[in-house]
Amino acid sequence: MGFNTVYTSLTARDRSELEVVNDFKYHLKRIVLKFDLDDNLKRKLFAVTAEPVMLYRAEAWTFTVQQEKSLDGAYTRMLQIALNVSWEDHISNIELYGELACTSTKVEERKMALAGNCIRHPVVTYLIFWEPTQGQMSRDRQKLSYEDVLKKDTGVENREKLRTLIQSC
Repeated sequence: MGFNTVYTSLTARDRSELEVVNDFKYHLKRIVLKFDLDDNLKRKLFAVTAEPVMLYRAEAWTFTVQQEKSLDGAYTRMLQIALNVSWEDHISNIELYGELACTSTKVEERKMALAGNCIRHPVVTYLIFWEPTQGQMSRDRQKLSYEDVLKKDTGVENREKLRTLIQSC
């Protein structure tokens, strides 16, 4: 799935957010080249400035594996820009990320936090475990429900175990 495929499948609002990210990448590169900063400081600066832009509303997203890899790749490329590292330098992701967690891990944590907040609220509890009761299933691959995404992220298959895990978050 290339960048153009992802870009055309986005809504107008999401496209404008993507353009904000691209502008941010440009300004980030200018800052990195202008100032001589320590790599750990660059990572912290990146985490404070870029993550909120990239992961805005991420707790409500449901990813396919391909989309998750695409997000991780975009995050890695932006981190390379922040650290002024080229792909030709052959630096491993462990060295590149340092103490930063992987993007998909951060999104999983945000999803669990949102689910925990919803479970504790009596009016919104049903949203996490909602299943459609009307209509027919399509013949295509089924879309993942939020509960299915949480089960995949946590590795739990039982709904009650998932509920107790969410309540502990």
